[in-house]
Amino acid sequence: MEHNYLFDGVAVLIILWFIKSYFLGRASTEEEKFLYREAPRWLLYFTSGLVCVTLLMMVSVDFGMVPGIPQESTFRLTVASLLLWLAMALYTRWNWGVHIADRDLRGKNNRKMLLLLLLMAFLASTL
Repeated sequence: MEHNYLFDGVAVLIILWFIKSYFLGRASTEEEKFLYREAPRWLLYFTSGLVCVTLLMMVSVDFGMVPGIPQESTFRLTVASLLLWLAMALYTRWNWGVHIADRDLRGKNNRKMLLLLLLMAFLASTL
């Protein structure tokens, strides 16, 4: 596999974004604020930490710091951790939306959950 610094830079930016949004609580968008406010704290920290660790591991394997680990396995592990994080976001949306009586608000929530499921299906297809 050819080494590409662009994807490593994107991975580092995603790590920094997760730290800023979910560990420090400095969310920028409404969706980030919703997840930080509504998700079970232990689940948010666990899945966000797992995503950060696997992305960092993927970058270190790309740079050759860990020569014994193949790139394909770190890619699959990273995709699996992203799927876990999306499952946490989907669970949070579902748990919050169950108690909503307003049909319009529930419809918007259902559309967001459908988009999360489509994104999860796309990521699962890369495995």
